This record gives sequence, C-alpha cells and structure tokens, in this order.
Amino acid sequence: MKLNRYILNLVIIGSLLVANMPVNATEIILNSVITSEIEQENDVQTLEEIFEQQLQKETAQRKSFNSIEFKKEEYVRITQPVQEKGSDYITTFDSQINMMGEARYGTQITIDVFNDDELYKSYEIDAVGATQTFNQLINLGEKDNIIVISYSHEEDGIFNEEFQFLIFKEPQENKERLKSYVVSTPQDLPQDLLNSADIDDDIITMSID
Repeated sequence: MKLNRYILNLVIIGSLLVANMPVNATEIILNSVITSEIEQENDVQTLEEIFEQQLQKETAQRKSFNSIEFKKEEYVRITQPVQEKGSDYITTFDSQINMMGEARYGTQITIDVFNDDELYKSYEIDAVGATQTFNQLINLGEKDNIIVISYSHEEDGIFNEEFQFLIFKEPQENKERLKSYVVSTPQDLPQDLLNSADIDDDIITMSID
C-alpha cells in the first residue's frame, strides 16, 4: 500500500514538472528575443549617433576652410608655373615641371598632357583636402604641350569642367646653344628670345644650367 502511494506521488510530481517545462522554456526564449531586440536597437542608435557626430565634425571642418578664398564659380586655379600677362603660353627648358595649384575642398582633379595632338601623359589627383592645395610632377614632350585641367565637385553638382593652357618645351639643341651664350647686341639673340629679353646692359650673358 505504501509502495503504491510512493509511486503515485512520483507520477504526480513528474506530471507537474513536465507541465511546467514548456512554460519555463517559452519564458526563456521570449526573454532572449526581447533582450536581443533591445541590444540591436541600442546598436542602431549608437551607429546613428556616430554617423551624426562624424557628419557634424566634417561640416565644422569645411566651415573652417577660410584660408583660401575663391570666386563664386571658381574651383581650381594654377599657381605654378606662372603664365605672364599678355603671354599665350609658358616656356621652359625642363622636361618635368612641378605643377602646383589651389582648389576647393573635395575637388577631384585630372591633368592631361597632349603632345602632337595625342595624349602624352595623364595624372589623377586625390580629392583635395583641408589644405585646399595640390601639386603634381608632370612630364613634358618636345615643343608644344597642351595641358588640360579637368575637375569635378560632386557635392556641388560640378562634373567634368575643364580649362587648358600651353607649355612650350624648348628643344634640347636650343638649350645647348644657349649655354654660356654671350651677345653684344639684342640682334645676336635667337629670334624667339628677342621679345622676352630684358635689355639693360650693353653686354648680355645668358647661362643655362
């Protein structure tokens, strides 16, 4: 009789445990899902806050870029080499020149060098940063070199704008001819140098390195 009662008690306790197990498991799953959703929501809020802080920082940086002023529709200007007023081109004896310039923050610039009506060299410059300056060493072909400066500024809706100028590279034989060249009158100068020579003395000495 006692044995039967003991077995009955075990059956009742077991039934209660089995009946309670799905409830406890469901509670655990629900709590896990809720916790996960809360964590994900917090992560999204954190990412949004980081993005907003970065955007505000970049905006503040852009507003502080007041060291170089540009005209209303000006985005790029070349500061070196300098083209003299009234001249249609720049003359050099060098096969390479370091081109320097100023541009608005974020401007994308491409420099193309055309020689004999063909593309001679092309240079892609990284987006202009906080200094609002750029420089690029470019190679020149013999004689006429057309330099095409193309630029874009995506934020302002500016795409593939361009301007150009001419650089004339003197042939090597002219450089050799002018080394330690001494003349007594302007008429002794090569014809293409007469207009640009500064005549102040009776004797003119020109030395080309």
